[in-house]
Amino acid sequence: MDPQQLAPLAPYFSSREFAILEAPLAVPFVADGSTVALLFIAQASRPLESGGLVEEAASRAASVILRSRAALRGEAPAPETGDLAARLAELMARADSGGQHLTFIELGFERIASGLAPIEPYRFRTDLARVLASMVQGSGEALTLGRRGVLLVLVSRRPHDERLIHHQIASALKGLLGKTPASEDLGLRLWSYPRDGLGAHELVAEINA
Repeated sequence: MDPQQLAPLAPYFSSREFAILEAPLAVPFVADGSTVALLFIAQASRPLESGGLVEEAASRAASVILRSRAALRGEAPAPETGDLAARLAELMARADSGGQHLTFIELGFERIASGLAPIEPYRFRTDLARVLASMVQGSGEALTLGRRGVLLVLVSRRPHDERLIHHQIASALKGLLGKTPASEDLGLRLWSYPRDGLGAHELVAEINA
């Protein structure tokens, strides 16, 4: 690689480390749409093949890194990922068999961050998702919507009171945001099952609308 192309990397390495850079290669470890780690190879013999072994290993390792960090810090598990419609269908079937109600609450990252001072997006999304996952631990679960936000699922014997939901979420976010957000600042969207009569795929369509 041309020395001029390597020059922007110089501030991140010692003189000795920078001297051995010839054909560097960076492999991102991506989980939930965000880079959680980076494998930097100083002298790569050839470009990385798309879909190859290294990319596959990085993809699998990224989620393991997230879970390990959470365990070391004693944090609640990160929001679950995967096929959203399939997971919602499982939760609805379980609620039907147990005579339970489900309350689905969507929180968008951008809406909540809009009233704050400039922040680092990845760190904010990660911290917010973990706060919300901790809040529902034992009474529901949190499902990630990628970079968009989080879908909280509350399980109960009767429908939840929406005003109480707003209050609980605002209180949980106070420590992270440095203030108690007003209900309108949260921009929550709520659905109730089976009251609203939506199946899993219909609910996903509503979320994506």
